Order: sequence, then structure tokens, then C-alpha cells
Amino acid sequence: MKNIKKNKLTTIYVLILIIIPLVGTIIYKNTNFYVGSDRYLSCKNAGERKVRLLEDLNNTSNGINFDFKDFTGIWDFIEVTSKEDERITIDDSSKIYKGKCYTVILDSDYNIIAKNNELDKKSTIEFDAIKNEKYFVRIVGKNANGVLDVKINGNDNVNISHRGFFD
Repeated sequence: MKNIKKNKLTTIYVLILIIIPLVGTIIYKNTNFYVGSDRYLSCKNAGERKVRLLEDLNNTSNGINFDFKDFTGIWDFIEVTSKEDERITIDDSSKIYKGKCYTVILDSDYNIIAKNNELDKKSTIEFDAIKNEKYFVRIVGKNANGVLDVKINGNDNVNISHRGFFD
């Protein structure tokens, strides 16, 4: 009888030890503190950003590419202005070697249109501008090293402007 009671208590303790960290992880990943949460990726205030090395920066008429090391923070590096119903295509050939890094497309109200968890994959994001407005291409990282390579394609009604790291 004593042994059955002891087994029940052990089972309850084990379940508590599993459930509490699981619930804590779920709550953490849905807060502003987790770099991959939609809340963090779409926040309006970019806050502090830092990078140890930013080199080979190449702004082109339709995109940007550069190497970086130890990037942490949020940077809206391209602003796209488009007229209503224009098709915008974003080709992302970025490669991340270390850390966490996301490329995020936001509308002018900071709603996420699309996001990529950068690893070592190419992706293409296509969307139609809903209204005459601005869209932002953002990089969000935490201790990330890699190469960012993003190209934006559209017709003559799609305008692209670059934002500097310290803007």
C-alpha cells in the first residue's frame, strides 16, 4: 500500500517537472523577449541594434547584400513604396552560419506579410500591394553571422529606398 502511494507521488512529481518547463517555454516564445515571436518581429520600435562587423555592403537599385558578424537587433534596411495592386517579388538568397536571423516583410501598420527563418535556403516571397503604401524589409537577429542577399522586383510603380544601419 505504501509502495503504491509512493509511485503515485513520484508520477505526480515527474509530471509537474515536465509540465512547468513546457508551459514556460510556450509562454516565453510568445513574448517580446523571444527573437522569433511575431510580436518581436513586428514591433514598431526597433530599439538598439549592434553588429561587430558589417562589410562588403552593396546597395543596388533593386536590393542589398552584405556580410555581417554578431548582429543582434532589428533593422528595417529597405523601404518599398508601391501603388495599389502592384505585384512585388522579394528573392532572398541569404545564408546564416550562426545564431538566429529572420527576414520579415511588414506593411505600413507593422503587420507581418511574410517571414523567413534564415538558415541556408533560398526563398521567394510574392505579394500584391493592397493599397498605396510603404512596406518594410527587416532583418531581425540574435548573435547572427552570415550573408544577407535580398533582391526586390516589381514594375516601374515600385520604388525602393535603402536605410542605413545607423538611420
